[in-house]
Amino acid sequence: MKVVVGIWKIKAGKRQEFILESKRVSEASKDESGLLSYSFSESHLEENTFIFFEEWKDDKAISYHKSQPYFKTFIENTKEMLVEDFSGNIYSINSIHSF
Repeated sequence: MKVVVGIWKIKAGKRQEFILESKRVSEASKDESGLLSYSFSESHLEENTFIFFEEWKDDKAISYHKSQPYFKTFIENTKEMLVEDFSGNIYSINSIHSF
């Protein structure tokens, strides 16, 4: 399994627009076969900062996601909203233990 964590810092006046774009891409992504979970939320510590948390079956699923028109549209539509380039990491998970 792969976990993607992305941080997006948005210009103050673009918050609502960013939320709408984020909802569009998350809604379109939910039917992808390699998607295990997909969520985004606003940080309570940093204003206008959003955290994406995604679980994917494998690298192939992430590549497929990144090739989709709705993902490309999301990237294009949000790039002018950013205060700085978004940052993200992909983690490889070998085992999961519930608590």
